[in-house]
Amino acid sequence: MALMVEPISRDLALSDTEFSVLHGLAFAIFYCLLGLPFGRLADSVSRTRLVAACIVLWSVMTMACGLARGFYSLFAARIGVGVGEAGLSPAAYSLISDYFPPERRARALSVYALGISLGVGFAYLLGGMIIAFANLAGPVRIPLLGEFRGWHLVFILAGLPGLLIAPFALLMREPRRAITDAQSRSVPLSEVVAFIRERSTTFINLFLGLALVLSAVHGAGAWWPTYFIRTHGWSIGQISLVLGLLSLTAAVGGTYFGGYVSDRLQQKGVVDATIRTCAFGISVAAPFMVAAPLLQNPWFVVAAYAIANFFIMTPWGAAAAAVQLVTPRHLRGQMSALYLATINIVGLTAGPLVIGVLNDAVFTGKAGIGNSMAAAWTVSLAGGLALLWTGLSPFRRDARSILATELTANDKR
Repeated sequence: MALMVEPISRDLALSDTEFSVLHGLAFAIFYCLLGLPFGRLADSVSRTRLVAACIVLWSVMTMACGLARGFYSLFAARIGVGVGEAGLSPAAYSLISDYFPPERRARALSVYALGISLGVGFAYLLGGMIIAFANLAGPVRIPLLGEFRGWHLVFILAGLPGLLIAPFALLMREPRRAITDAQSRSVPLSEVVAFIRERSTTFINLFLGLALVLSAVHGAGAWWPTYFIRTHGWSIGQISLVLGLLSLTAAVGGTYFGGYVSDRLQQKGVVDATIRTCAFGISVAAPFMVAAPLLQNPWFVVAAYAIANFFIMTPWGAAAAAVQLVTPRHLRGQMSALYLATINIVGLTAGPLVIGVLNDAVFTGKAGIGNSMAAAWTVSLAGGLALLWTGLSPFRRDARSILATELTANDKR
């Protein structure tokens, strides 16, 4: 959607704030709310089948975005995409955590998280070409369905590959759970709530800290293309090539690097290696992230964002491993869902929305978008870092407790 802000906004007569709602809030509402019941499902049903079903759902709803004729129909389709994607990561985190021991888990989850950066990169590169082709072809009229503009066709084409990929999820191995399915289903919500309360400091610092950081990541994803169009007069082709290559290099490299560093530290006995890796990476990324949209030369902007993009992606494999490290096996699906719900309700909604509101109400005019981005990211990254660094001590305490419990359970088996 980020590459198509201008044509969608023009055809549907949307303000920047309304587009931000479609990009973030519409997706996030049910992505976050339904992530929790999907998390409970991931702790009790076949996780591979759950993944396959969710891929089919979000692919169909992506195609439905291409049938939208107004704000509300596109809003409804975006909700459907969020519902489908809500079931993926809780099941995936649970699967991967059963595949790998703690000292190898961050790198494994980083490889999984590479899917985000690879997907974004190919979305920019291929999406830019598809958009250019669709714009050259002009509107297409289909009998009974009406006229389709370029951005309609892009959504329809983007949803098709998922329908071909979904069956492959069924080929993944479903690991034997540490407890039986019957035991997993019997875990009452009261036990989950009691567990969260007991470790509330750890989860508040970890979840909210990463949520604020993710708001900067999603704000960047939503508004960088429009920034280059409005501030530097770049074409969609230029933007998609540059941002696509950055995602496939800097973002992919940073994601894997974070998992690698976290695992190496963990193997050396650093109990808080996962969260420490997150905090360090964001500390390096923050000044480059804030400065990038304020620079005058567009290639200096690209260089600063490349550095920021590498380091701001280092947390996401380590962060997922951090959640697993302070959670017992039979609650990992549910706690992964709660983690994803928390970071995404803030990241997906506030990230794009705050910048859109600042564009409309404070930094008006085409040149104001850079100021909006820098202001939003200053606040979110500073807040996220403060929570992560202060959360190291309670995280160490709770990680040691879970590791001791798992070692005892393994000895008994």
